[in-house]
Amino acid sequence: LALDEKTHRLFCAGQNGKLAVMDSMNGKEIATVDIVGGVDQIAFDAQKKRVYCASGSSGLSVVEETADGAVTLGTVKTAPGAHTITVDPKTHAVWIAYADKEAAYIRRLMPP
Repeated sequence: LALDEKTHRLFCAGQNGKLAVMDSMNGKEIATVDIVGGVDQIAFDAQKKRVYCASGSSGLSVVEETADGAVTLGTVKTAPGAHTITVDPKTHAVWIAYADKEAAYIRRLMPP
């Protein structure tokens, strides 16, 4: 889950390949958009109005909040297991973490 405190929109993603946008004040669904399946975590960049949806098997979907709901901008390929995510609100860098049998990794992605 992620929340846009200014617009009171709640973003919810999971295994089904959909991101639901809801009104946190009344619980009504505003929109749904297609994203990668198997999402484990999401992060929201309030200034850029972007939701980053991380799946350990399918990549990272980038969704932009719009006046009418949301639109999927695209999906970035990531390493298998890269499903832990956060966004730096100052630099807008997206950080993902993952591991294999030999080491753990952290990767920074910079949005355009």
